[in-house]
Amino acid sequence: MTPLGGPQLLPYQNTIGRILIGQPVGHALKDFNERYAALSASLSGILEEISFGAHVSDDELAAAWIERNDAQNYIIVGDPAARLRVEAMS
Repeated sequence: MTPLGGPQLLPYQNTIGRILIGQPVGHALKDFNERYAALSASLSGILEEISFGAHVSDDELAAAWIERNDAQNYIIVGDPAARLRVEAMS
């Protein structure tokens, strides 16, 4: 949850939905991968601004760094041989 953005539930919902329709887990996590890439580019821009002499508060830099790292560190743990049974129940 970001201070201005509130809870970010859509990536979780999309991931679970993709897994339930049988997509590979790597693809199911694509929202997290895209978020990580966008936050990495943003952090890179902040670091570049700092290298050119811009003043960025320690809190802003730390928040950008933590948000980027948090977006990267999601995993799904489970047995790769197991399958979810999602057929309609009769």
